[in-house]
Amino acid sequence: MAASSLVALRKVCVPRGDVLEGGLADNHFAAQLDKVVRDAEHYPVYGDAEAFFAQTYPTSGLKTLLTKTFGRLTGAKGVAGENGVLRPTTSFGGGKTHGLTAVYHLAKGARPSSITEFLDLGLLPDGPVQVAALVGDALDPTAGIETSGHRTYTMWGEMAAQIGDDAFAAMAANDTQRTAPGTATIKAAFRGKPTVVIVDEIAKYLRAVASSGSEDVRRMAGAIPVFLGNLFEVASDPTNKVSVIITLAATTNAFGAETTEISELTGEEKEKADAANAASVKAAQETGDVLTRAVQPSAVIKPADDNEIGEILKKRIFASVDEDAARAAGEAYRAFYEQLTKTEQLAGGAEHPSSYGDLVTKTYPFHPELVRVLDKRLGNISEFQRARGALKLLAEVVANIYATNDETAIINVGDIDYSDEPVLNHLTDGLGRAEYASVAKGDFASTASHAAVVDVDVFPGKPAYATRVARTVFTHSLEMVSTAGAGRNDWLVGTLRPGEDATIFEKALTESEKVFWHLSYDGARWRFNIEPNVNAIIETEKRNVANTAVAAEVDSLIQKAFANDGGVTAIHFPSGPAEIPDKDALRVVVLDHDVVTVDQGHADQPPAQIVEMLDKVGSVGAPRKYRNSLVFALADAEQVHVLKDRARALIASNNLAADTHRLGQFSEEVRKKVEAYDKEARLQARIAVTRCFKHIYYPADEKATSYLRHRELPAQAQGNPKNATSAVITLLTDEEKIRTSPFTASFLRNRTWANKEATSTAAIADYFWSDHKASIVRNTSLLRDAIVNGVNHDGWVCYDSASGRAYTANNQAGMSITFGADTEVMTMTEAQKRGLLVRKPTQTDLRSVLASDQLTGADIRARLEAACGGEPSKTDVLDLLATAVQSSEYSWFVVTDTEPAAGVRALSPSAIKDKGLDTLHILPRETADEVGVQVPTRTAMSKTFTANGPGGAAMQTLLDAVSDYAIRAIRTLTLKVSADAASGTSDIDLAVASLGMLQKQTITVRSTIRAEYKGLTGGGVQFQGTAERADFQMAYGHAKKALTAATKVVGDITLTFRFDPALDVDGPQFAQIHDVIKKLGMKSTTMTAEVTK
Repeated sequence: MAASSLVALRKVCVPRGDVLEGGLADNHFAAQLDKVVRDAEHYPVYGDAEAFFAQTYPTSGLKTLLTKTFGRLTGAKGVAGENGVLRPTTSFGGGKTHGLTAVYHLAKGARPSSITEFLDLGLLPDGPVQVAALVGDALDPTAGIETSGHRTYTMWGEMAAQIGDDAFAAMAANDTQRTAPGTATIKAAFRGKPTVVIVDEIAKYLRAVASSGSEDVRRMAGAIPVFLGNLFEVASDPTNKVSVIITLAATTNAFGAETTEISELTGEEKEKADAANAASVKAAQETGDVLTRAVQPSAVIKPADDNEIGEILKKRIFASVDEDAARAAGEAYRAFYEQLTKTEQLAGGAEHPSSYGDLVTKTYPFHPELVRVLDKRLGNISEFQRARGALKLLAEVVANIYATNDETAIINVGDIDYSDEPVLNHLTDGLGRAEYASVAKGDFASTASHAAVVDVDVFPGKPAYATRVARTVFTHSLEMVSTAGAGRNDWLVGTLRPGEDATIFEKALTESEKVFWHLSYDGARWRFNIEPNVNAIIETEKRNVANTAVAAEVDSLIQKAFANDGGVTAIHFPSGPAEIPDKDALRVVVLDHDVVTVDQGHADQPPAQIVEMLDKVGSVGAPRKYRNSLVFALADAEQVHVLKDRARALIASNNLAADTHRLGQFSEEVRKKVEAYDKEARLQARIAVTRCFKHIYYPADEKATSYLRHRELPAQAQGNPKNATSAVITLLTDEEKIRTSPFTASFLRNRTWANKEATSTAAIADYFWSDHKASIVRNTSLLRDAIVNGVNHDGWVCYDSASGRAYTANNQAGMSITFGADTEVMTMTEAQKRGLLVRKPTQTDLRSVLASDQLTGADIRARLEAACGGEPSKTDVLDLLATAVQSSEYSWFVVTDTEPAAGVRALSPSAIKDKGLDTLHILPRETADEVGVQVPTRTAMSKTFTANGPGGAAMQTLLDAVSDYAIRAIRTLTLKVSADAASGTSDIDLAVASLGMLQKQTITVRSTIRAEYKGLTGGGVQFQGTAERADFQMAYGHAKKALTAATKVVGDITLTFRFDPALDVDGPQFAQIHDVIKKLGMKSTTMTAEVTK
């Protein structure tokens, strides 16, 4: 059955009126037999037989006591009438005095309506019988007591006076002379009538007699065992119809208190006390011997069995208990323990869920574990007074549940609410453990306790797990013996409710240990100690930490938590806009917690300080361009003191851990815990930073909040000790403020150049850093991919002004999109308007337009127009024809400058370039041979190509030229870069850097560099010469220091790559060289490539 089937006990159970009223006196649940005898009319419940039996549970022991007592009087056969002397033992609820009171009422003739629940009516006499109840602490051996008109001084005199005048007349002389009566006198007093004699608390009477100042009274201590022996002898004869019930504690228990008191005396007082104590002990021993001889084993009665205790408690505390609710509780706990035993080794009955579920039903609304702890743990504390202590405690617990409308469904150990003053006083001051009251209040028994903090911080919005399990552990700690404290089974069974997870309470304990001042764990048991633990020691040390040290530590923690992360820069504690540069890069701005904090209730409205930082830049307050580049982290007003406290604790633990002298004053266990606390303190301080600086403001299209949106770091991020900057990045990503998904080309255009024909890539990137409405784009590949998509599908043109190349959907070879002012995207119309789409024709283009027919130069140029995006220049066509003839060695086509005919000589490549395009005739080689055109036989063996410009562009030009040539194998490649007053040595430095990236290549470097220095005229430093790659790298490393200090550097270096064998232009080795030179981004280069056959 699920936990949901359990109903709050206050809805289904009705406590007795006196319980709900509360404020019950200590003796409210203690049966006082002498008061029943002497003033029953004014003794509620106990003096009224009907009420008394209505609130009494018929335990097996009580039924046995009544059966044997009255069976003896009525002459019953067998077990019921076999014993004349009965001895109830001390046990839990339904104790001996309670049973004696029940006997007394029935002996006086009471016949309550529930009598059949207690014994067979056939065993009861027809009416009242003679009865005397002798209560040791009510008798006065010196002054005597008044009973039925007679003053009595002895037990036997009191017994006779209670039975009647005739009985006292028979016993008067023995009472006056304090002499034990013989059996004949006792019989004479009873006059053969059925008689019940109850003797309770005799040990106290023996102490009073033995310690009397009267010699006659003290002498009576020896007469008491004689009297009891004679009384037992009379009772042992069944024909006398006498039943004697006597209680006697063990000697050590009975006189322990006197022994302690005597040890504190000195001199003559001690001698007198020792003598009195010895006499008392001797009398008790003699009484015990008499009792041992008179009482048969079958006459020793235990008032209640362990499995009846719950019934006793609920009978006295509750007027009615809903049986359906009891069964539901039993079923719910049976199912719960069946599940729990799969992962836990339970004990104490819970390991047998079926029978334990039945026990839950029986003891409901008290959990069997609560009953066990009251009996076996608290019951061992002498001050607890077992039955009356348990009843008073539970009455207080129940009264508090009903007064506070608590939803508890069944009361367990963890439901003892120590925040209720009567409960706390009962289990601390009332047990002689007053020092435990402050332990409870500080750690778990108040709304400001450490447990309350754990419940709020670790289990927000959940039940008070830490408080409940702390109650259980505390209750098990009160015994103050070596085995005190709660083992795993104790806190599991004493705390968990159906549906709850053991791991949650395990976490509650481990988290509590970090902050409680008195909780400890020895590896087997959790316990509360009076002595403070490490937490308390640290708290004391914290008082010695200066506020200035705390402030410095807090600043350090914040700076470490908000560190630069993955290209995101953290700016700490700026005082105004001037300290935040205006740039196109994401910055997390962390405000000083002593300057501005955020009130949780008004967090949506950003503080004026950060609004100003968003809007302005510089000391004069110019408008900030890159508004979308700032994110602000602010401290929570309520968490600042927590952060400072964690920092103070960190300093305190560091100081303590480093102080070997102080550590030497503690035990090894405490020293280890100090070390563990020191490690944990660092972690907790870092967590406190993210919990404090949880208020994040980022740019958004929200005018009402000054274009700043507020969000809190998620709870899991607040508890994460890792880089807080990364937590902010994650938050922005989750909020979709940081863009991670691809852009469409149409979206990009609509946002960045909707009303333009062209824009630079720099302007596109700037838009996302400038417009607070936009997403933050940290990954420029998203923009790059969108631009490529626009070129491929939306008719965009990408133009690189540095290389002078325009890229379209049909022409993307060498396209590398960078973000700068010299790279543009534009419409096709704009590109055509600028004439950017006409490119130089290639051999591929030439092959596409050449047919088997004869063409003129003008025809070729016209046909190339479509392929090149416009009509190519005549010079470009002439160069193309010359190159094609040379690369194919006249095998593809030939060119003449007159009408082709027999004997007409074909033009050489160099001659082609010198002719006018319109005068040329182009015809296939086959046609030329048929006509008889004369074709030269010289074959080209090598050629050198040259290109200038940025490294990547120059390399691409060489590649294109070599690819168009017949010979595609490069033998030698050179790269020349220069230094001058304007550009410095940046290109030279990049060229030298390439040497380290191309270590597998054979490279020779020639250098001619001159450096000039301030104040040095007519001279300088010359770095000149030639060296192999590795040697040059080393030499330049030394020279670089001198070059860096120069006021002017001029000159150049040339890298010469030699390939043996020659390197194919399409091979992977050349592709690597191309990639390195392109990525280094040298701005101005001169490159050559020599191809050979």
